[in-house]
Amino acid sequence: MIKFIKNKLKKVINFFLLLNHRVLNIGTKNESVLLVDNHILDLDREWKLKSNKIEVISYQGDPSQSFGNDYPVIESWIAQNNISFTVNNYFRETQYKKIIKEKNKNKNINELNEKVYVLPYYTSHFGHFVGDILGSILYYLLKFNKEKRKLLIICPSDNWKNFFLDNFKEQIYLISPKEILENSYFFNDAVVLPRMSTFQNLQLSRNYFLSQNLNKNFCKKIFLTTGRSDRISNIDELIKKLSDLDFKIINPTDYNIIDLCNYIKNSEILICEKASIMNNLLLARDKKFYLLSSEEEKNLNHKFFIGAGIYKTFIFNLINEIYCPKDPKNQNDKPYKNRIKVDINKLKNILEEKK
Repeated sequence: MIKFIKNKLKKVINFFLLLNHRVLNIGTKNESVLLVDNHILDLDREWKLKSNKIEVISYQGDPSQSFGNDYPVIESWIAQNNISFTVNNYFRETQYKKIIKEKNKNKNINELNEKVYVLPYYTSHFGHFVGDILGSILYYLLKFNKEKRKLLIICPSDNWKNFFLDNFKEQIYLISPKEILENSYFFNDAVVLPRMSTFQNLQLSRNYFLSQNLNKNFCKKIFLTTGRSDRISNIDELIKKLSDLDFKIINPTDYNIIDLCNYIKNSEILICEKASIMNNLLLARDKKFYLLSSEEEKNLNHKFFIGAGIYKTFIFNLINEIYCPKDPKNQNDKPYKNRIKVDINKLKNILEEKK
């Protein structure tokens, strides 16, 4: 009883002693500042890992983001004892409704005895694959490179599938987004690995690719573009003008991953579209570049910042933004999906000043 009273008294005293030294993440009271928590795993620590029976539950995302029939955009969740885990509440309800809907579908069941490592979450959406998945995949492949248990991987494109086959063929268990969407998968001997934060994923990805032999200076000037007129209304005119200025026009889907990283790292002048294509630069760009952007896609709410805007913050000191007007002006698309029109004369003048 005396010990209990002493502890209570100590807490009361500490409360008043620490009134002028408080806990606040950003160190100042400012309601206009938006932030998210990013957990950091201690990678120096030995983990106790156990295998379990798991189910992989997958549903389709935005069809317009797919890379052909074999690569629909999917999200996959690992369920242990019928429970899956997400990282925040912003999309939790929507995700769960889609999970339940998929579980009620009459899909072919594949029950496998293959020994695998799995991540708690997968996506074949390229931007989120790079931002939320890739770094942990690379880390775990290197960490467990001498073990017989393979890592389940779902890739966003053939280029990424070929990259993993070229570098980690004996360590991976590949399932295509199409297969994972059309079938129900159960693994009887799976080890679920911890999910990493966006920050840790991106840092580990950059560490991996910047440590590779990226010393081939392919081209001094490049324009990274999807070539889609739904992103840039005057894209054909822009491509012609930049080609006349000796820019190499690069659609990332046309290049293997290492060659693409060489172009990204070594070009002296790089211009890039906004949106998910920019996430290629997160892997290997370590000097300034130009981003064709929209000033109206700023001051996002929490949900859209977590869903898209967060990736841009990791390369802010490298970005020279060239703001472009929306075309048409009245658009209600989600952030980073608004179509823009590039002022080519303005861009030309900026490039002239660079000389």
